[in-house]
Amino acid sequence: ARWAPAGRVRCRGKVERRLADCVLIKTGTGTAWAFASDCHASSTSADDGSIALCRGGEDLGKAGLWEAKAARWRRTVLINGCEVHALEDAADDDDGCDGLRTLWPAALACSRLLEDGVVDVQNKAIIELGGGCCVPAVAAAILGASSVIATEMQASMAQLGENLLANGQTRISARCLDWREPLPADLIGDLILACDCTYNASLHEPLLQTLVALFARQRNAKALIVSDEASTPNAARTLAKFQKACVENGLVIGEIPDGAWRRRSPQTIRAFMVVPQPPPSPKSALIPPGSPPRATKKNVSWADGGGGASKKTGRRRKKGGK
Repeated sequence: ARWAPAGRVRCRGKVERRLADCVLIKTGTGTAWAFASDCHASSTSADDGSIALCRGGEDLGKAGLWEAKAARWRRTVLINGCEVHALEDAADDDDGCDGLRTLWPAALACSRLLEDGVVDVQNKAIIELGGGCCVPAVAAAILGASSVIATEMQASMAQLGENLLANGQTRISARCLDWREPLPADLIGDLILACDCTYNASLHEPLLQTLVALFARQRNAKALIVSDEASTPNAARTLAKFQKACVENGLVIGEIPDGAWRRRSPQTIRAFMVVPQPPPSPKSALIPPGSPPRATKKNVSWADGGGGASKKTGRRRKKGGK
């Protein structure tokens, strides 16, 4: 459904089945899969917790959910009992992919990981890379992060700001960040979030350079990488390349096991924690010349008045005894 040549289509009808962020719509001519956000507002809510909306219509206008001037429709997700809004663009890209302008399943899964406490954000400085609709950034703020910075490239900064304003999040900073440019000196975080940022292999190197630079600035910093293997035809392949590139760049990457968050996310979602390679253990200090030998298993000094170790048994002999 995501990669139909004509892009996403507006559907009306009865909801027969729900699967992640998609619904099966029954119409007079048959059935068809569609995004939950393409469906009528009164039809259903998607399994991922978002409210199913369509791209326009009088019902949305009356409800105040249609942003006519900005050509956006609003999708609502519940995070820890709070409504988080994502303003999605009403126009599809030429290739049928909404890209930066859509709330993708990986971003929702990332928010669930934070909400379920799988990854703790309490009192932590959070940085989201490639924020888009910035739902994970807003979720982190709701869940008690000490500070949140949502970043995007220059072309998407307007949408990033619109989404922050739609959620009334004035304490989340919006920053322009191009991974191919030098990292701003004041950008420091304990936890870095990146959702659906691995599908383009040509951006792996700048993304990893950005992660390495952020890790170098903050001790014990780590990154949560969430990707959807169904987001593009080559997403699974490029994700494997990214895992290999992490190791080649001196990073440790480990997959997060299934849990409660998985029940509300598609099976194609994969989540990873990335941390720097731990430094090698320091070598033992050199023993200065003339120093007495250190006590080891092979060289133990029994300076107790003649006691020693039996060569045959290794047991200590008593004074004056056998």
